[in-house]
Amino acid sequence: MSKQAAKAGMSIGEAIRTRRGALRLSQRDLAYAAGTTAAAVSHIERGARNLSAGLLVRIADALQCSADDLLNGVAAATEASPHLRQVAAAMKGFPAPFQKEVADFCEYLKHRSRKGKR
Repeated sequence: MSKQAAKAGMSIGEAIRTRRGALRLSQRDLAYAAGTTAAAVSHIERGARNLSAGLLVRIADALQCSADDLLNGVAAATEASPHLRQVAAAMKGFPAPFQKEVADFCEYLKHRSRKGKR
């Protein structure tokens, strides 16, 4: 596998892992919903396995987002909030690690605001 292919696989895997975490799904839950195995999900998230277009679409459906979100690694980490989608769209030109950091921060803020409402 080329370095470029490995890097692309890792960013898709990171987007899948981040979105799965935001939805509080285990790898087993995601695998079941997408019709694959937990081991396959683990390999995909680590960038150790490529995935077919069909499996990408099934995973995206299970994660309640689009395959484009996962490929771009942008909005996949966020719930379908219009405000977070705007932030994600604004970050499309930024490197995947920066996008992930911003998405993680948004998740942190969202969870923090929920704590204050209790």
